[in-house]
Amino acid sequence: MVKKYSAEFWELDSLLDSTQYDQIGHCVALLQNQLESFDERNKTEHSASFETLIQASFLIATVAQMEHNLKKICDVIAEKRNLTIRTTDMKGANGFQSCITFLGKVLQIPLPKMDLKVIRAVVDLRNGWVHNGGYLAKIPNNLGDLAKHVELAPDGQIKIAAPFVQYACRLCQSFEGVVVGAINVGYAQLEEATRLNKRT
Repeated sequence: MVKKYSAEFWELDSLLDSTQYDQIGHCVALLQNQLESFDERNKTEHSASFETLIQASFLIATVAQMEHNLKKICDVIAEKRNLTIRTTDMKGANGFQSCITFLGKVLQIPLPKMDLKVIRAVVDLRNGWVHNGGYLAKIPNNLGDLAKHVELAPDGQIKIAAPFVQYACRLCQSFEGVVVGAINVGYAQLEEATRLNKRT
């Protein structure tokens, strides 16, 4: 007999209520505001000097949170479907790409292409910091409205202005919502097909 699991049992929706993104957004805003206050009191320009470093640091935390949540989503579904293959078996190591490959090829969850393009661009920007020391040949395409907060210095160093991270947090959390929604739709279709098969 095939096991049936409801979306509530999967506990995927609990990821969407995570306060982690809110905490990241509040922390970067608080730090930025404190630096600006310090600058006003002391006639310095630390907020401008450190803006990119602050935004990049919290961008790294934001993408790490999203990757963790996507991996958890994939692992929970794989476990509930009794699959032996996991995201670690996918090309792209353990990060974002392995989760997207797993969702698409193994679980056959359709993901909206536009949402995926923007998220990939955010991940590419983060990868520029993590793997290339903050340098890129060009700004990733498809950043959408986030692009107005990013520029490249003549030497290729990435410059990120506030409030990039706050927008990226909302974008990543929204993308997780789209993924969970697609999974829930797929589950409902699977449940309906199973019900119809039992009738015949």
